[in-house]
Amino acid sequence: MKSDLIIVFTCPDRPGVVEHLTSVVVKHGGNWEESRLARLCGDFAGIARVSAADANVEQLSQELKSLAWPGLTLHVKSAETQAHVPCAMAKLQCAGADHEGIVSRITAFLAKQKINVEELSTAVVPAPTTGTPVFQMSCLVGLPESIEYAEMVESLRELGRELAVDLTLDGQAL
Repeated sequence: MKSDLIIVFTCPDRPGVVEHLTSVVVKHGGNWEESRLARLCGDFAGIARVSAADANVEQLSQELKSLAWPGLTLHVKSAETQAHVPCAMAKLQCAGADHEGIVSRITAFLAKQKINVEELSTAVVPAPTTGTPVFQMSCLVGLPESIEYAEMVESLRELGRELAVDLTLDGQAL
């Protein structure tokens, strides 16, 4: 049988980080299954799910935990298998003048509605003509079966007005 490990790391950005980590996984007969990796400022950060035969998991985990180079922070844990509750998926996007609290307010709204954040990415980019910082967010969410869709859309529309941002849900402007 196989088991999954979750690896979370940050380190100063440099060539070869991913190669170093994946070579340890392969050395123990493991497979790099899925990951999200990104360079943020001068750091490189990531989260990955790797799998390996049960007989190799402990050695793989120990070798990963023993990796050391200046600035590396690495955490390894066994992945907990959890029954996934079926739900409708939706893509929520946001764009507008950057200001404090956008992510906090939107995620507070989602949590209150029992909407699960599956993936979230954000960026601040300069507007094409003015160079004004524009906040962008893309969020994949799981909608619970019990959600009152029309009420949720109206509440999101109101939140967008309060935050002075444009929100779209599955490509439809709110």
